[in-house]
Amino acid sequence: MGTDKKYFNVPVQLLQDFIPNTNQSLNNIFDYAIYDHAANKLEYDDISVRITAACKHFRVTCNEENTCDNGEALHNSIASNSPKVGISTDLFFDYYKNHKTNFEKACFLMFLALKSIIQNKAYCKITNAYLWARMDGKASSLKPFDKLSSEIKFFTSEYQTNKIKKELRNNWQLVYYGRYTRGCYYSFQLNLEQLVYEVEKKRKSNLNKAYRQKELEAINKALNKLKSNNKF
Repeated sequence: MGTDKKYFNVPVQLLQDFIPNTNQSLNNIFDYAIYDHAANKLEYDDISVRITAACKHFRVTCNEENTCDNGEALHNSIASNSPKVGISTDLFFDYYKNHKTNFEKACFLMFLALKSIIQNKAYCKITNAYLWARMDGKASSLKPFDKLSSEIKFFTSEYQTNKIKKELRNNWQLVYYGRYTRGCYYSFQLNLEQLVYEVEKKRKSNLNKAYRQKELEAINKALNKLKSNNKF
């Protein structure tokens, strides 16, 4: 990954309604990211000067007054501890400038959902329910699933979910593994061999730990039974 890449760091709530209202969602992502950088990363007194500097940092142009007003409103409406995700400006402008199908938009959402959950970890176990919720701009899993938007619901079928995962595996550098697990393990850092090794190593460790716990319970039961028998 090149050191010159720029990222818009935004809360996952801004992914809500992305499929039906893509342009509006992207505009909100842009405005939030510019304002957030200006407000929190720069030290000038005048916010308008900060907005100009933020645009220069990201190498973008915009209606700075509108971006500031909308960005500030979004910034104030979303909790500061909300989960966030970084979107490279290259990826952002690919979706901003070019027509995308709903499937391509769903790939974008799953990619960002995974990134928002995995963060800097080498790999992470994630359930589909959690993944779909993040795709829908939610911080946590939703039960029942009918709280998901209709656009995301369409992609919750096994066929559609697996289709997106395969696309991310083939073209977005995603690696995943889910043999005999509830949920699936995902990584953007490890190759498949490394991920399988880590998962199976963890599984073996957990199995050994579970066996030791059962062994200890059996020993305690046997000793208690012996103690009880010795009373007679």
